[in-house]
Amino acid sequence: MASDSNHLERALQENLKLRRELADNVDKANVPSHVLADRSGRGLFRLWVVLSVLWVAVVFWSALSANTFPSLSKPCSELLKVKDDVTGEFLTQADVDDCEAVWRNDQLEYLSLAFGPPLALLVMGLIVGWIANDFRRS
Repeated sequence: MASDSNHLERALQENLKLRRELADNVDKANVPSHVLADRSGRGLFRLWVVLSVLWVAVVFWSALSANTFPSLSKPCSELLKVKDDVTGEFLTQADVDDCEAVWRNDQLEYLSLAFGPPLALLVMGLIVGWIANDFRRS
């Protein structure tokens, strides 16, 4: 049993040694350009994912921290507890329905603000990559 573990350990060390030698012998100047382009494309895509997640998080945080009615943290139903400044009476269900109509529009605005710019950036990046790919071929 001990000899098997020693044999496995030596094999792993030999594998590691060969990998290090291979990595040392690879000259980046000899890497074909399409391989580098694939790597940079993946890197740019990863950058887009990170930036998009940050962007959506900022928009979501902005929507949560809004101090207006309606917002993600203040539903329209809370308006039934509010008195009108002019009449002194509590607001009615009609006011809540108006608030919910406004909130549906606000939600669409938040969605377009959260996902519109990242999707536009992705489309522009794909177009630039497509154009650059044609230049690389010629």
